[in-house]
Amino acid sequence: VLKYDLPELMVPIANTPGGNYFLISLKNDSSFGKVYYFDHEFEYDDDEEFDEENGVYPECLAKVANSFSDLAGKMVEL
Repeated sequence: VLKYDLPELMVPIANTPGGNYFLISLKNDSSFGKVYYFDHEFEYDDDEEFDEENGVYPECLAKVANSFSDLAGKMVEL
């Protein structure tokens, strides 16, 4: 059970040691398949504007990749 409320149709695919998440969008819009970083320090409010086409995201979200494959290609071994 997730401790935080996540945006609707955004599914966690990974978490960070600090309690944040990487989410993939299953929304039936231009965000479908894109990957976002969810920062739990900011509360998510369903009323916040989310407009992928214009790059407007809730304060708690940042787009990190256009697809899961894109995200995997950005990963590096430490």
